[in-house]
Amino acid sequence: MTILRESGLKLQPVVLDLLARLDAVDLDGLNARARLLERRDNKYVLTTQQLCTFLDYARQHFDVLQIDGLRQFHYRTIYFDSPQFDCFHDHNKGRRKRLKVRFRSYLDHNRHFFEIKLKGRRNVTHKFRVPVDGPAPSDAGLCTNLRQFCNDTLATHYGQALDTELQPIITVDYQRITLVAKAGAERITVDNRLAFSDGENSVSLRDSKWVLEVKSENGLSETDRWLFAQGHRPVPKCSKYGMAVSLLKMPDRNNRFRPVLKRHFKHA
Repeated sequence: MTILRESGLKLQPVVLDLLARLDAVDLDGLNARARLLERRDNKYVLTTQQLCTFLDYARQHFDVLQIDGLRQFHYRTIYFDSPQFDCFHDHNKGRRKRLKVRFRSYLDHNRHFFEIKLKGRRNVTHKFRVPVDGPAPSDAGLCTNLRQFCNDTLATHYGQALDTELQPIITVDYQRITLVAKAGAERITVDNRLAFSDGENSVSLRDSKWVLEVKSENGLSETDRWLFAQGHRPVPKCSKYGMAVSLLKMPDRNNRFRPVLKRHFKHA
């Protein structure tokens, strides 16, 4: 394979050309094969050259999500937290019982969801979502119905309820590619052009780095084994929300996300 220079946006057409060589799958096909609302996740940070090598490998094993002719999509996620950043601190401390609360918008297709992510036993991720009519307001807390959805979900899985008000904290924009295995329940997301904003300040991560997340039932898929063989190792503290809070809200405080930012994205 041709060696590519790390030159940010100029490499985007090369990635899209490799994506064009994969077979397509629609949203119904993806959900039928690998919806994986309960799963184990491994994240890797790849350079553009490494991603191209991976996509060349993936042609035989994965299809790419395609909707209305698009194979790369613009996502926007608004994360909610308490005024004391309880969700962030629980994640930073590695607590087993922790949650993320967010609105996710698929901007290319004007679809919006309210989502809750919980951590279960053996590091299994559980995701719960409901469709909503539009994106989250940037200056309001949760409405009664969505707060009740949170409480019902927490009561079922953690035996507790929200004990604080939640408010929008961070907005994250990024481009996403989604791959689904031709055989077996495995899905991969590839995120790029991550940009964080808190309404007053914003920061973008390097375009030449790609966050690849392997989602599978047991956390050790054939893709994980292939990545291990290529010398890649999971990056455990690569949370978009964690990195965003670290950069925008707590730039002078050490936490578990700063080494990832410094090593992979050149942010101190």
